[in-house]
Amino acid sequence: MDAGGLAKLTSRSADEISAVIEGTADIDESLANSLSDVFGTSAQLWLNAQHAYQLTRSNGNNEADTQRAFRYELRPIRNEQDHAAALADVDLLMSLDPEPGTARFDRLELLAMVVDQYERETAPEDETPDAHAWIRFYMEQNNLDVDDLAELLGGKGRAQNIVNDATTLSLDEVRILYKEWGIPASVLIED
Repeated sequence: MDAGGLAKLTSRSADEISAVIEGTADIDESLANSLSDVFGTSAQLWLNAQHAYQLTRSNGNNEADTQRAFRYELRPIRNEQDHAAALADVDLLMSLDPEPGTARFDRLELLAMVVDQYERETAPEDETPDAHAWIRFYMEQNNLDVDDLAELLGGKGRAQNIVNDATTLSLDEVRILYKEWGIPASVLIED
């Protein structure tokens, strides 16, 4: 399908669709809704794709572009909509694997703190599995043991402490578990 065909299906101009394809215009909420109708997806999928494109396009070279790509303005989380936007930024940043000392890494650390604070204030303790429970569940489902975790994180004592709830995860450990085992960062971040 070309830009003209997509323009007809979305009731947009061919120029508007071409600009989005070329990266000179963004997918806004209205276009995301139209694309979701045409392709049978959610509008959020298209907004997430735009968000990811903006962030990767900035490549960390232009701080203003990088900051505009984030959905969540860094501040205390006040509601579930803020929480969802912050988690989307956490997951996106984790997928980009930012280097320590960069603006993206710093933003990831700050977001982790804000998300953790909100979740501690709003989630009932007995209903929300902690990071350790998620790790134990993953290990059980994948027939892994403490030795596997130790190999991943670099030490059996540390792995045993994590499995036994004796310590919290460092940001580096969260990054490793996300990257290697695919456990979402949002479930691993805690106080």
